[in-house]
Amino acid sequence: MNGCDSIISTTLTVLPVVSIAQQFMLCQGESVTVGNQVYSQAGVYVDTLQTPDGCDSILTTSITVYPLAFTQQNFSLCQGDSVMVGSSTYNQQGVYQDILQTWLGCDSTVTTSVIVLPVKTLTQTISLCEGGKPCCWEQRLYPKRQLHGRASNMARGL
Repeated sequence: MNGCDSIISTTLTVLPVVSIAQQFMLCQGESVTVGNQVYSQAGVYVDTLQTPDGCDSILTTSITVYPLAFTQQNFSLCQGDSVMVGSSTYNQQGVYQDILQTWLGCDSTVTTSVIVLPVKTLTQTISLCEGGKPCCWEQRLYPKRQLHGRASNMARGL
């Protein structure tokens, strides 16, 4: 070297640390992956990841976990009636399970118990009296001619 001074110019660029906040709302049983970490519990998690430039990036993840819903309901139906649960219609006796969604989008399991009540058949005995004397029908007294007309109308479904 010839003993002369040399001047070296250096330009230094300082890249900022990237800080990101994110929020997830999960249903129970779901998870989210952040970097190499898998989270399924509610909480706030801080992870340090690397940007493509090789700098640190701080990622704050807030997780809320909503529970699954379970409902039990019982119905007693008359024969011929039905009950609708979600998009399913039930008219037979049994226990049914439907998976619906809550307003948050999580599963809601609905267990429905259906009992079908039997149709009751009633039998009545009508006593007719001779000679136009009042007769008893449905706990009312009728002369024979009125009772005959009422019984005829009942037979015709009127």
